[in-house]
Amino acid sequence: MDENRGIEFDFRLLSSSVKELTPFIKYLVDLSNKDDFLIIEEPENHLHPENQRILVKFLVRLINNGLNIILTTHSDYILEQFNNLIRLGKVNEVKLTELGYSNQNILNYEDIKIYNFKKESDYLYIPKEVDIDETGFIDENFSEVTDELYNESIDIIDAMESD
Repeated sequence: MDENRGIEFDFRLLSSSVKELTPFIKYLVDLSNKDDFLIIEEPENHLHPENQRILVKFLVRLINNGLNIILTTHSDYILEQFNNLIRLGKVNEVKLTELGYSNQNILNYEDIKIYNFKKESDYLYIPKEVDIDETGFIDENFSEVTDELYNESIDIIDAMESD
């Protein structure tokens, strides 16, 4: 029941993204405090890429308001949105407004740490800190897979044309 609008709905019939985000939003609105630590594992699950971008913008606002967040992800959309919000720190006020952002959207690269877990052996992954500056960061894991997929696509297309 939406008490503000007097609307009833069956929670079981909602989309998986709404079901997964509802407790998260409820926590943030009603229970979270400045300086809390929030651990989020793969928030991209069941989220359209555009909603992943919106979520990152929201998380950066929370970070800028004092919430500490530990986040794991396999989403290139999430990583690139974080990069864009880091890069906003080098954009002038006029352009910032033109792009639809405000100072509250800027993520200061000095306030965050990024780690990539590198495989050392079959059962051992070691966290390696990723270099980050005002231009953002590069995550080699996803870049390698993207390059492999692109190169494979080219090989297949070339093979199609040669027959």
